Amino acid sequence: MNDAPGLLQKPLHALVVEDSPAIAERLVEMLTIPGRVEVVATATTEAEAVAACAGRVFDIAVVDLQLAQGTGFGVIRRLRADAGRHTTIVVLTNHAVPALKVASFEAGADHFLDKSKDFPAVPRVVEELLSSRQ
Repeated sequence: MNDAPGLLQKPLHALVVEDSPAIAERLVEMLTIPGRVEVVATATTEAEAVAACAGRVFDIAVVDLQLAQGTGFGVIRRLRADAGRHTTIVVLTNHAVPALKVASFEAGADHFLDKSKDFPAVPRVVEELLSSRQ
């Protein structure tokens, strides 16, 4: 039997909630690590994201707060309502003001990142999550 780390583990399942097609595409590319991380759902609205949560478990979710319809807060609350498993929730927003940061953490976010300066931190969060599974 091979005891190499991560060989027999299932890949992390990721959710991307972003209404900008270009940013969503970039996030999918950043998050996807063949055999280690799969983006299994994307959504552009709160309703789509909440629907994507039905019957699914995500290991990580990257959530924008300002969506085409609704907000990321409802998505965060829905992910936290699933007591079966902890999802690492990363808020990635252009509206990185203190009040939204506090509200994000109160809703259940684990990380709060500013799109304009913290975009490169997303892969670091994924790597930390992967490392914690070994």
